[in-house]
Amino acid sequence: MAFTFMDPRARSPGLRRICLTLLLTLASPASSLRALEAAETALVREAQSHLQKFETNLNLALQSAGPGQEAVPPAKARLAAVRLQGALDAMAQVKARLDRLPGQDPAVEPLLRQFNTLTAAAQGLQARLTGGATPTAAPSASPVTPISNAPGNRPAAASAGASATPRLDYRQQEELKNARFYLREVEGKVAALEQLVGQVNPVSDVTTLDFRLLQRGMNTVAEARQRAGLVGPRLATLPATADGVAEAGAELKTLLTRLDTADQSLQPLHAQLAALVDPKSHPKLAADTARIRELAAMFSDPLLFQSHRPHAAARVRELTSAQAEHTRVLAAYAALLRQTTAESTALTAASAHFVDRVGLFTAEMNAQRAALPGSIDADFQKIDRMVQEAVSNQKPAFFTDGIPFEIGLLEEKIDLLDALEPARTAANRNRMKAVQGQVQKQQAALREAIIAANELPRDEFQGGERAELVKLATDAWRKLEPGATVITVRIPSSAWKRDTRWRNQTGDWYKIDRSFVQAQVIVRHSDTLAVIRPVDLAKNHLEGDRITAAPMDALKDELMPHRFLLLKKVR
Repeated sequence: MAFTFMDPRARSPGLRRICLTLLLTLASPASSLRALEAAETALVREAQSHLQKFETNLNLALQSAGPGQEAVPPAKARLAAVRLQGALDAMAQVKARLDRLPGQDPAVEPLLRQFNTLTAAAQGLQARLTGGATPTAAPSASPVTPISNAPGNRPAAASAGASATPRLDYRQQEELKNARFYLREVEGKVAALEQLVGQVNPVSDVTTLDFRLLQRGMNTVAEARQRAGLVGPRLATLPATADGVAEAGAELKTLLTRLDTADQSLQPLHAQLAALVDPKSHPKLAADTARIRELAAMFSDPLLFQSHRPHAAARVRELTSAQAEHTRVLAAYAALLRQTTAESTALTAASAHFVDRVGLFTAEMNAQRAALPGSIDADFQKIDRMVQEAVSNQKPAFFTDGIPFEIGLLEEKIDLLDALEPARTAANRNRMKAVQGQVQKQQAALREAIIAANELPRDEFQGGERAELVKLATDAWRKLEPGATVITVRIPSSAWKRDTRWRNQTGDWYKIDRSFVQAQVIVRHSDTLAVIRPVDLAKNHLEGDRITAAPMDALKDELMPHRFLLLKKVR
């Protein structure tokens, strides 16, 4: 009778009826079993157990193959074949026991019918997997030959088996029991591995798999082999012909074959992912992660737009390159970021911090872009009013502190706007040049009064390096003016100001980590005047805190009146 298979989760009515008959038979009083000999009763129970394994493995194989009668795709066929082999092995165990039982017995007949139905189903699936006609099963798993219904038809081995089969003593029975216990453990682990194979094999991009999943799979392989290693030595101590020993050995062999198949499927995937998560595969990862963290730190203070515009402008100019670097790093480690490792977690955290800091910095940057043009225009007007008032009201002190200070702030704003919107730069630079010319022209009439009003710069720096800084500033100016008479050195700032950032130049990143302070070197200019010569001091923290000094002036620069002091005020 031909048998058409449906989805394994919904067996055919015929198969359900057979299973129901078997259940009713098993649930009925044991009178039918009492008609059998004791050895045959044991065979029936063993056949029932193996028949259940046969059905379970066959249903799993059918589920892997999918519904229909067409050929099975290779990705599904591999797992289906592994599960079908488990069914065929169980089929052989059932047949070996049915061959020793009377086929017409009421306890045997339902087993025989179910066995023949499942055998036909297994052969049909095997045909689908091989892509050919329904094959004849291997000798060890061939369908059962119908048994004669003639009364008393029992194989000779059935009646003589009890005396021919060695009996196990208590210790041997315990060894067999322990062997079977470990076999069940191996079977459970192999089934889990086969399920994992079915889960990962259809995936085209291995890097989308979780390495931890494959690692657990390989751990399960090792555990299964360790448990399997506990079976063989126990079986070796038992008589090979004793009841259950040969079957346990055959089952061990089958499980090891299935284990090898699963291991061979998982090993290449595990090896690829193990290489992916190995820090040695990413020699630049630590440096790239550190750079993303430090780029985030560059943009961590939006208040720079008010507190230190030159530093803010420098960061604005690096923002596009920093964002491109962040994108590059994430793309370079995209596969690793799909995994959960200490390294990927660190990079993910650094990336999130970068996005957060840059977001806040960009918001303030956009606010400055909108506000600066108006602020710059207002500053130009303020300086113009201060110049007019200084001249009209004879206030030379305006040219000493107020106007130079405002011009300095205005230059910082213009430079910041240049970083934000370079298109505005030319007009602002020209306007600034005109203002400076006007200031220079207007203060000429008050030159003597301005000089007379000038005071010594503040001297606030009290750090332990003061003596070294004074010497460096003095020596730096004397290189420009060897015969200069340095009267004193003043340092208006109370401490160094540090600037740590990355800079991208021609595609390469390099780090800047320096602190700055300015010294005012007071040099004799004439018998009545001294002149202030600013010297910029820089401490390079990447070169062992080496300090360098650079004069702000050239020797022949024309100086504004606010740079001169009456010699009698210098002390």
